[in-house]
Amino acid sequence: MTEFASINADNIDPTALKLSRARALVSALESAELPYVGLISAQRLKSGAEALIVDVEVELGQEPPVAIQRCERVAVVFTESDDSYPEVYALRTDFPHVPHLNCREDDVPKSLCLYEDAWAEVRLRWTPSGFVERIRTWLALTAEGKLHGDDQPLEPILLGRFWRLVLPSDLFSAGPSEAPERLLVGKTTDDNKFNVLIAQRPNAGQRARMDFVATTFQTDPQQHGVIRRQPKSLADLAAMMKDSGADLLGELRKRLRAWEMTPEFRKANLIIVAYFPKTRSAGGAVETRDVWSFVTESSLEDLGKKLGLWDVLNGHVAPFLSPDLSGDGGDIRIDVLNISFGLSRAQAAALNGVSLSTIALTAVGAGALGSQVIPKLLQSGFGKWTVIDDDHLLPHNVARHQFSSGYVGLPKADLVATFCDSILEGDGNAKSIVANVLSPGEKEPDVHRSLETADVIVDFSASVAVGRFLARFPGASARRISVFLNPTGTDLVVLAEDSARTVPLDYLEMIYYSEVASNSALERHLSRGEQRLRYARSCRDLTSTVPEDLVGLHSGIASRAIRDALSNDGPVIKIWKTNPELSVDCVSVPVPPRIEIAANTWRLVVTEQLIQKVHTLREAKLPNETGGVFIGHFDTAASVAYIVDTLPAPPDSKEYPVHYIRGSAGLRTLVKGMEDRTATMLHYVGEWHSHPNGYSCAPSGDDQKVFAWLTRWMQIDGYPGLMLIAGEQTEAWFIGRME
Repeated sequence: MTEFASINADNIDPTALKLSRARALVSALESAELPYVGLISAQRLKSGAEALIVDVEVELGQEPPVAIQRCERVAVVFTESDDSYPEVYALRTDFPHVPHLNCREDDVPKSLCLYEDAWAEVRLRWTPSGFVERIRTWLALTAEGKLHGDDQPLEPILLGRFWRLVLPSDLFSAGPSEAPERLLVGKTTDDNKFNVLIAQRPNAGQRARMDFVATTFQTDPQQHGVIRRQPKSLADLAAMMKDSGADLLGELRKRLRAWEMTPEFRKANLIIVAYFPKTRSAGGAVETRDVWSFVTESSLEDLGKKLGLWDVLNGHVAPFLSPDLSGDGGDIRIDVLNISFGLSRAQAAALNGVSLSTIALTAVGAGALGSQVIPKLLQSGFGKWTVIDDDHLLPHNVARHQFSSGYVGLPKADLVATFCDSILEGDGNAKSIVANVLSPGEKEPDVHRSLETADVIVDFSASVAVGRFLARFPGASARRISVFLNPTGTDLVVLAEDSARTVPLDYLEMIYYSEVASNSALERHLSRGEQRLRYARSCRDLTSTVPEDLVGLHSGIASRAIRDALSNDGPVIKIWKTNPELSVDCVSVPVPPRIEIAANTWRLVVTEQLIQKVHTLREAKLPNETGGVFIGHFDTAASVAYIVDTLPAPPDSKEYPVHYIRGSAGLRTLVKGMEDRTATMLHYVGEWHSHPNGYSCAPSGDDQKVFAWLTRWMQIDGYPGLMLIAGEQTEAWFIGRME
């Protein structure tokens, strides 16, 4: 006698079920349309979760190599939070040890691992009948020993000396009069060919190693061309600056006495940075500036001695009560440094030949594409970024990511933000939030604040679930853009909402699928290719084989495309298709106006173009009635039905002046072709037919019967029945009420 394990729950009447997915599965089981599954009981766990105990018939061969029975009893457990897969337990106590079982504390009952994709992706298209078929397929393939891929590892048993000085780009941005003395510290980089001094504002960490100390001086405005010779000593420089209204030696003595002479500080060399405002004529307005810098060959310690400020005894500085002011600095040699300023946002934009931008952008996803596009945009002075991603860099990511193996294990968002923040000088160029935008947990306030305050939200996640979430995220006025590669990396896709957000991202997604389905140049656009690689042991540890050169190529195009999209107010759908010789063709897709209809608990989204096509087909067949099927997509998580195209009446249809019967010749092949080309994102969603001139769009008795039949069959999969009647002047929609 077969023994079954218990899941420690109490039996309840199926009508008492509270959770929507549990009720939907019971409805499907009781519809008599799933004869291979039988409901045994409904149960409720102490946690509030609800379970259905069902017997599942399994299609088996004559002698299956694995001991799966023709009828297996399973428990399907739904949680109140609905934040993970409905868990399926094989209740037979002697259910075999097979691959693809979830690891649990107890060995019995065993939990079936049904999906490779994340629940966030699965739940968008989850239906009761599809879920049951998933269980039956899992059991059938396991019985034949074919569920575990041959390419997957065995599962574990257990679990001029020429010197250049780089100064901060904003060193004199406030004007020299507001801060006459600016103290900088820094270090050298020396490759024996080219010496660079990097000057930064001091902080505690920089005091540990200090090769030089830089201090700034200002002069009075000078007529351009006044400086005619290069100073060789501190005395020469002092004389030159005295002519420009600055007492270099007096001010320098004052500063040396005021500075704290730590051992590191006094061993550093001194750099003098002089700011010379320039006028076109004597007494004229300041038009520009000259900034010169000079390095002393003496350390600060020796400099103080030569300027009569102190002596050094037993390694300690001993200041004089009365400084000796006789030294003029003639014995202190100086060299002129070649000045560069750090890369500012304005300079970065100028070097790229574009206008700078400080708009606030929130990027979701810091993977291969995002990690390359965001830095490219920032290198052109574009935007201030917040990067959101909960993923960590793994070895296989390095093949296409911006970062090397030395960063494996670190959060991708942190890596991208830290790198980007170092590209331009100044704070606030980029920051990170290590969180999953769909389930941010304790980071939810930070994530939501970032989305709500952004001017633009850019989705690099290549996740349908994330794209839909961002499209519908409330409380934010930010324009949304989605940027992703096709599965093989040959094509880049950019979807951008209009500036007023009248055309949301999820609608653009559907128009994009429609283009893929109808454009012969995109026939294999969404094909996964011939090879996917496993990078670890889990059944979900799969990655596509995408060449890095294509990621690099498309990251450059994407950075330009984002700029271009935001420079215009209209919506954008563009696909850049790479040819074998690496030439790129751009497909620009027109975006037709959208129509949204609310009915029952569902929203219907269609294109004006579709309505026009229906009326064109109707008029072509007058005086007879005609019809066809609708192609679109159901988002069951949000109760939205999208309709983007129609297939006209099959050739075996019966078309009469007051009657129409749709045929089926070739229809399955056409629908299957559209499903295959769009990776099943587009599929059959409903029916339409026309009424002749002089008749209203009110449904006849036959129409009502057809619609009732259509509604009944669509509800088996959790979808509403959809039907349109097209008349002479208008059309009428009929959307079935979900039980």
